[in-house]
Amino acid sequence: MLDCRVPVSIDDPKKALIWDLDVFLIFMSGIGIGIISRHFILSIALFSFLAWRWGKLKSGKHQWYFLHILYWYLPIQEKNKRIPDTHQREFLK
Repeated sequence: MLDCRVPVSIDDPKKALIWDLDVFLIFMSGIGIGIISRHFILSIALFSFLAWRWGKLKSGKHQWYFLHILYWYLPIQEKNKRIPDTHQREFLK
């Protein structure tokens, strides 16, 4: 029989090799920027540090924690009728 990996739960985050997908994308963007700018070693070092710090920041928090932070602290220009403004506390007047 063929052995296959069974996820522990459905909510497991997506992985790329051994890293979470967002940390991997930060690292890979550093490789791309390094190739384009011809500063490969410098960008690998910088983006490795940024990916490591991002992983440390998000450890122990909910998978979508930073999306919630962006919602609360960045201004939202588009008016979405399904989601009220963040400053609105009373909905029925």
